[in-house]
Amino acid sequence: MRIAMIAVAAGLGLCACQPAAQKGAMASASAVSAAAAPLTADKMASVIESRKLESDQMAKAPGWASRSGDTLTVSKAGKALARFTDTGLADCDGFDQCALWTFGGVIQVAGQAYPLVLQENGEITRYMLVDNDGSLVWFNNVPMVSASGRWLATANDDEYTDPILAITDWQSPGHATVVSFADPPCQPQHWNADDTLDVVCQPDGDPAYPARVAFDGKTWKMAANGEAAVPGGVDPSQTPQQAAETAAYLTKYGYARARP
Repeated sequence: MRIAMIAVAAGLGLCACQPAAQKGAMASASAVSAAAAPLTADKMASVIESRKLESDQMAKAPGWASRSGDTLTVSKAGKALARFTDTGLADCDGFDQCALWTFGGVIQVAGQAYPLVLQENGEITRYMLVDNDGSLVWFNNVPMVSASGRWLATANDDEYTDPILAITDWQSPGHATVVSFADPPCQPQHWNADDTLDVVCQPDGDPAYPARVAFDGKTWKMAANGEAAVPGGVDPSQTPQQAAETAAYLTKYGYARARP
């Protein structure tokens, strides 16, 4: 279980997150989450790495987050938004069997700042922006924000699945993911304009090549190598049952909105 470090993209309003390499010096009782059973050396290293990253980000964004033992509290303008309690670390040996929560800094979106929280779940890391009401907006990596702040692009880079490029419309109800591109697998590079995203794609075994994803006012399409632009898929909204399952999952693994 290893927490994924945040990749920094200059000029995109992202937090200036730094990798954590110092492990031995951090292995103190005060820095490590208490557990029902002893943590393995690998899990202990993940906790230490998480706390070092979090400490760095708290220093860079004072007042946005605090920690008491296993519980991380995220705030905005002095008001607590949500709390995240590390869960199941001692018994975590697979996907979605635990939650190690980390404050990852602050991201600027459409003129507002939002705290970023990471959840290491046993195999992958999820990235979540905490909205002003304490609700969570999920991403598969640190979002790359367009100039206006309307569009947020991400693509997962875990070892278990090929990257899926996704674009979220922050202005839409619930901050919906409006399009995704799974084939070919591509990673966002930078916003060339507010509605034009440069990406790099690399199918298995083939050389990488540049491509461009653009919004024509109705549809997002990808074009590369002089070929005709191809529209992406539309991500359906969660059904009420899926939304209820997501809420139950988050509660089980330590998330709670702060009480007014």
